[in-house]
Amino acid sequence: MMLANLRHSNIVWFIGACRNPMVWCIVTEYAKGGSVHQFLTKRQNKSVPRQRRR
Repeated sequence: MMLANLRHSNIVWFIGACRNPMVWCIVTEYAKGGSVHQFLTKRQNKSVPRQRRR
C-alpha cells in the first residue's frame, strides 16, 4: 500500500483501513487543531499562508 509507506511532516500517518458493505473507515494518526473541514471553513476560501503549508 502506497499510503502506508508515505512519510512526510505535513501528511498524517496512514495506519490502516477497513470496510463493511456500507462504510469505509480510514485510520490515521491524530492531528491536533481540529478537522480539515473546520480549518477550511474558518479560512472562508482564503489561501493558506505559505508558512502554514510547510
